[in-house]
Amino acid sequence: MFKTFFSFEIKSWLRSPMPWIFTLIIALLCFFATISDQVSIGGSFGNVWKDGPFVAQNWYAVFSILCILLVTAFLNSAAIRDFERQTSQIIFSKPVGRAAYYFGHFSGALLVSLIPMLGISLGMWAGVGMNGIFDWIPANRFGPFEINGHLMGFLVFAVPNAIFVGGVLYAVAINTRSTLYSFVAATALLVGYIVAGNMLRNLDNEPLAVLLDPFGARAFSIMTKYWTVDDKNHQALGLVGGLLVNRVLWSAVGVAVLLLGFRRFDFSEKKPGKKRRKEVEVVGDGISVRSLGGIPRVTPGKGVATTFSQLFSQFKTEWLGIIRSTAFILLAILGLLNCVPNLFQANDSYGTHELPVTYTMVNLIRGSFYLFTLIIMVYFSGMVIWKERNHQISEITDALPTRNWTAWLGKYLAVLGVMFTLQILVIIAAILAQKALGYQDHNIGLYIRELLLIDMLGFAFTLALAFLVQVLSPNMYLGFFLVIILLIVNGFAWSAAKIETNMLEFAAIPSYILSDFYGYQPFGKELFWFHSYWLLFCALLALAAFLLWPRGKETGLRNRLKIAGREWQGYRTFGIGAVALFAGTAAWTFYNTQMLNRYDNSGKREQHLVDYEQKYKQYEGRPQPRVYDVKYDIDLRPETRTLHVEGKFMVHNISGKPIDTLFVNTPGHGIFALENERLSMILNDSALHWRMYRFQPAFQPGDSLLLTFSTHFEPKGFENEVTWSRVVQNGTFFDNTDVIPIFGYQESNELSDKNRREHFSLPEKTRRPPLNRQDTLHRMDAYIGLNSDWVNVETVIRTAPDQIAIGPGSLVQEWEENGRRCFRYRLDHASFNFYSFLSARYEVARRDWNGVKLEVYYHPGHQFNVERMLKAMENSLAYYTQHFGPYYHKQCRIIEFPRFSDFAQSFPGTMPYSEGVGFIQDFRAEDDDIDLMYYVAAHEIGHQYWGHQECAANMQGGEMLVETFAQWSALMVMEHEYGRDQMRKFLKYEMDRYLRARGRETQRELPLARCEGQGYVHYNKGSGAMYYLKEMIGEDKVNAALRSFLERYRYAPPPYPVSLDAIDAFYEQAPDSLDYVVKDLFEDITLFENRCKKASVKDIGGNRWEVTIEVECKKLKADDLGKETEVPLSDYIEIGAFAKPESGKKYGKTLYRQRIKMTAPTAQFTFVVEEKPDKAGIDPFSLLVDRNPEDNLKDCD
Repeated sequence: MFKTFFSFEIKSWLRSPMPWIFTLIIALLCFFATISDQVSIGGSFGNVWKDGPFVAQNWYAVFSILCILLVTAFLNSAAIRDFERQTSQIIFSKPVGRAAYYFGHFSGALLVSLIPMLGISLGMWAGVGMNGIFDWIPANRFGPFEINGHLMGFLVFAVPNAIFVGGVLYAVAINTRSTLYSFVAATALLVGYIVAGNMLRNLDNEPLAVLLDPFGARAFSIMTKYWTVDDKNHQALGLVGGLLVNRVLWSAVGVAVLLLGFRRFDFSEKKPGKKRRKEVEVVGDGISVRSLGGIPRVTPGKGVATTFSQLFSQFKTEWLGIIRSTAFILLAILGLLNCVPNLFQANDSYGTHELPVTYTMVNLIRGSFYLFTLIIMVYFSGMVIWKERNHQISEITDALPTRNWTAWLGKYLAVLGVMFTLQILVIIAAILAQKALGYQDHNIGLYIRELLLIDMLGFAFTLALAFLVQVLSPNMYLGFFLVIILLIVNGFAWSAAKIETNMLEFAAIPSYILSDFYGYQPFGKELFWFHSYWLLFCALLALAAFLLWPRGKETGLRNRLKIAGREWQGYRTFGIGAVALFAGTAAWTFYNTQMLNRYDNSGKREQHLVDYEQKYKQYEGRPQPRVYDVKYDIDLRPETRTLHVEGKFMVHNISGKPIDTLFVNTPGHGIFALENERLSMILNDSALHWRMYRFQPAFQPGDSLLLTFSTHFEPKGFENEVTWSRVVQNGTFFDNTDVIPIFGYQESNELSDKNRREHFSLPEKTRRPPLNRQDTLHRMDAYIGLNSDWVNVETVIRTAPDQIAIGPGSLVQEWEENGRRCFRYRLDHASFNFYSFLSARYEVARRDWNGVKLEVYYHPGHQFNVERMLKAMENSLAYYTQHFGPYYHKQCRIIEFPRFSDFAQSFPGTMPYSEGVGFIQDFRAEDDDIDLMYYVAAHEIGHQYWGHQECAANMQGGEMLVETFAQWSALMVMEHEYGRDQMRKFLKYEMDRYLRARGRETQRELPLARCEGQGYVHYNKGSGAMYYLKEMIGEDKVNAALRSFLERYRYAPPPYPVSLDAIDAFYEQAPDSLDYVVKDLFEDITLFENRCKKASVKDIGGNRWEVTIEVECKKLKADDLGKETEVPLSDYIEIGAFAKPESGKKYGKTLYRQRIKMTAPTAQFTFVVEEKPDKAGIDPFSLLVDRNPEDNLKDCD
């Protein structure tokens, strides 16, 4: 009998279009992802082959999660088909084996559910084959044919996940006889996946996350996180390690639930868990019948009161029905179970914690709860529309004297009321979480505006669409499918087609960033008009639903369209009014966003980069004037977001050649003018912000000239997206590059993406000019020089009377003029032509350090960490002046700016610092948290030396001299304050980020000495490299090398230094025996594979223990794609042992630490310690670049 049910299931599904439709959809997605960069699955993969084994396996991992609903559809149908068709009584009356029935249907449906997964391979192979014919993308994006990625993807993800999901859902469905419960179970499985993902915020949780992810995708991500491009091009991950345990564990869970379901399953019609009502015998004898007399005549009520009563009754009935339903309760509980733990874990970078400020809680709610809100909305939109038809009472209710719109609106308000109820629940949960975390500034108004107004409007728009789809759909389940498809297509299709206007993407509103500085002010008009636009559009959707509302027995669409013509008369006034209002709003919105303001989609912006290079690359390298003196007169009117800048550039010609043409890159915002009596404009390419002026007569070598310019920015109407949010009502922050002309062709304005350059037939380019000491052309420019060297700057800035404006340098004058507050600033020392201007209603904390004014400008109420910032400034300046030399400014300022960006930046004597970085870091509980605020402050103050006293030439390795050295400076300040243990934790995150990013490289990984704007190299690898150099040659020698380098290039004119100059200084300080260390760290890409095979301990008496370790070591060199080659080993490497950590501590006391020279791949060492060790091994502090540092130490047996 098993074979009978199994083959029946197979044959019935193979005759159905559903598995083939799903297969086609998946195949098409994979096809387009293979032949195009506009469609991506599971993220982008940089230089990895588009048909490589890693990509194939990753796609199987992604789709096996996305196909939960697909598996649910097959297994749910197999489980309850006989009960829905009412054939179960016939089947159960036959001599059918319970096991054969149960497992036969399951096995057949499970096998069929795997068919669509094959669409992944079919789509990829079709894409590769078709691309070979039509050459859509370059052939070098593909590798040789390899089956292992597809095979491993299918066996590791598709099969185990089908067993797990299928086993759980089939057992639930067949025992409950309910589609609802199977979909609730599928939602619960998604919660498990999300919970496992949330744990990855902290590196220490990775082993647990590997086990807890029910689908294995997280385990795959973790186990391949350090794979290089070369690894991903040639390897697939098999069933090994944590992935093997994960797959066995969750497959076993699926089988266990399946067997438990079989144990509970029986051949009966009753739903398990439901008690039958006691039957009551009806006896007819002895009952007296009383005449009721005449039947009273009922007259239908009319008028507003009756209509309102009907509407309220409909709303109340539907709302209570949903709120009391098992489905709602289960889904709401699942959503809260996923959301609430997140509310208690407001994590930032490096495993730190943020204060639970309200906007953070709002973002956490959106990220962890709204998936469930959407599921509830979609599900109950169908249930309420189809309720009467599903219960076969529609002919009765349709005959009632109610209008279509009251039925629609009552149901609509009921579901919307459920959404409102959910929002209230999560707001209460968030406030309770804030209280539990000791934070009392709840900002109830923000919860109301964000969650009960803006988000509820978004729900209202989506619900109107879902209602219309269900009204038009021939059945409820097809309606569910269509709503989900429409939402997915709406979310992705527009951007893929480069259509980015909010007038077309359904329910789209402009992006906005809330800030304590300005609230919603810069985005207010945009939010109002786009919400109005979509609200009126949804009124039209509602009108269509009123007219096409299914009523009576004839509910076919053709019949409803005929009835709609008659119904129109009753809605004519509403319809004409809605259409007129929508048309007027649409016209006004189009005028503002497409005509009054410039609208460029991403495709057009990309084309501008291509056009810039193709048109003006010919002028690259042409001599241009150099700026050496700058004066600004800035009129800022925050209340209207208006900015007017008058500037004067004193320029000179140091090229040695006459300059006859001035090439100008104009600011991207506002109206720009450049004036000098010797200049005449010969080209104005406003689309590309490029102008050309003729010098008459030519600008001669050694001459100087005064150029005046002006930039005026004033917003007009409202935009599709607020394009420049740096000028705001409170918290303005812009830098000089936003408002000044930049001379000469700028390579940074070229298209940088390697694959897109190939698409446009542009030549291959490096991100920076190649490292070359002899390249005097590029050494004449600093990489942030802007056609200038060291410049003097003076600024007058006017702002609102209640704001403080800050410019570069010392404040030399403050006054009031015409109701404006005015400030004059002057640089204390010539600096690079890169600085910022800010204005806001600030409070200021001040302190004096050795004659330097330390100041923190912060938004009132953001005082949490100000004292820590002042302490970081003091400690940083103390360390830097001691080891690197004088600080040349009279002030050192940290200035908070709104969270429209999350970064900190360093300008001469001034460091703007986002309100989202450091100002809200929570230091109240986690004593071992990395002090991220302290680190960022120390890093930015480090730039006062590295970047503002010396600056690198515009070529490869420049960031090493600026960013890497600032990293080193911050590391030392942190270590002196917090000790080695916090450095171990910090460097663990740095190493993790570096190793992860190598596999996502879009061009090529380069050694630190030749890095070219690769943050994972100059920040993350740079931190580890400098710290290891310190461990090998000593902190004093590293600082001596840096100081000698800085003294040589401090405020020096060009040619500017290159990374090789600093490396020379390291070689001078390092002993000859450690020259290889400098080369490994800076000039090569060097990795190690270290492992402690065994660690044993023996008590030798006298509180002494003898430790013996057996270790392995392998040294590797990698090329720019990560292909590794083993090299001979002759390196000094540490061995060590640690005591057991104290309670609450991560690391134990160091008992032994010794550097030994490894010349063979294996070795054994014995040493004695004076306390019982807990762990011992090789490279105990994980200072070397090792992709698996966890096996460096072993427990001492």
